[in-house]
Order: sequence, then structure tokens, then C-alpha cells
Amino acid sequence: MRNIWTIAVKELRAYFVSPIGYVTLAFWLFGVGLFFALGVLQSQQATMQDWFSTIEVLLLFIGPALTMRLLAEEQGTGTWELLMTSPVREWEVVLGKFLGATIFWLVMIVVTFFYPLILRLLGNPDMGPIFSGYLGLFLMGAAFLAIGVFTSSLSGNQIIAYIVAFIALLSLWIIGFITPIVSGDLGTRLAALSVTTHFDDFGKGVIDFGNILFYLSLMAAALFATVQVMEARRARQ
Repeated sequence: MRNIWTIAVKELRAYFVSPIGYVTLAFWLFGVGLFFALGVLQSQQATMQDWFSTIEVLLLFIGPALTMRLLAEEQGTGTWELLMTSPVREWEVVLGKFLGATIFWLVMIVVTFFYPLILRLLGNPDMGPIFSGYLGLFLMGAAFLAIGVFTSSLSGNQIIAYIVAFIALLSLWIIGFITPIVSGDLGTRLAALSVTTHFDDFGKGVIDFGNILFYLSLMAAALFATVQVMEARRARQ
């Protein structure tokens, strides 16, 4: 556990000493602020349901940006061999880097907590859907980060890692828009794979264990695949 935490702290610190962390945070704050203002002005209601349903698109860009360097940088700078020969296991490296990115993602979420406070000043919002919406947002973002960690392990080029992660996340996102026009068992199966379908309930104030399990399973599968990639690469050395 000490190795995991050491790696997590190292990666978290890297976000605050490199431009990528500040650029991503600035992009996030601009996007969520814009969507919040437009949503409130359009609906004239003290609710964040539309906000949660629109900012998920930002994760398609933010997830790959936060993870593209995690393992790709190790390969590109030549520190991969040093990492693989150190007394640390592959799963500890993967969990440490994922944990560091997830903590930074949590920081990005926390800085938006003043939006519910603004709604409290403007009206009397239902805090239940806001709480569940934030829970769903965290889980979806964490799942996206896990996928990004996996794609980062596939190449030593950070740009390629970003593009592959973006395509993978976009595919999971698009499924949610295809599902309504597909009937039968195929439509049901597609809905089960859609990250947006599982997220919609959170924004409505519904916390369903099945939706939580979906995101946790997605994280576990992506991180497990990353460990397998790293073990295979170490075996070839």
C-alpha cells in the first residue's frame, strides 16, 4: 500500500507542476461555468439536472488529457526500464497512477461545489439529485480515467495515447444515442454498455446499485487489462 500511495502522490504532484494540469483545470472550469450559466438562464429553475447531462461531454476530452502521460511518458522518456526493474509490482504502479489521476479529478469536481451554493441563493433546489449527480459524475470520470490509463500503456507516444483514449470513450458515449433507435435484445445489450445510459439516473436523483456496479466493473476491467499489458512487456525484457 505504501508503494501505491507514493506513486499516487508523485503523480498528483506532477499535475500541479506541469502545464497539463492547469490547462485541463482551466478548460474544465470554463466549460462547466458556461454550461451552468446557460442552463440556469434557459430553464429559469434552481436545478442542475441539465448541467449534469451536458458536462459529461467534457469528460471525453478531459479523461484522455489527464491520463495520456501516465504510462506513455515512462516509455517515451526511457524511465520504463527503470520502473520495471524497481521493487514494485505492476498492479501497484497501475493503481498508484490511477489513484493520483482520480484524486486530481476529485479536486476538479470539488471546485464546482459553489454552483449548488449559487442555486441555494437563487431558489430552493432539491439537493438529492445534486448529490447523486455528483456521485455519478465522479464514477463516470473515474471509469474514463481507468480507460485512459489502459490506452496510455499501449504506446510511448502521448498524442497516440490521447487519440486512442478519446476514440474509445467516444464509442462508449455514442452508444447511448444509438440505443433508442435499436430494438430488441441488441438495443438492451447496447444500453448495458452505454456510459450515458447508466449516468442519466444519477442526474435524476436515482442511485441504482447496478449503475454503480457498471462503472466499478469498467474501472476494474480497464485496470486489469493495463496490468496484463505491463506484465507482458516486462516478460519480453
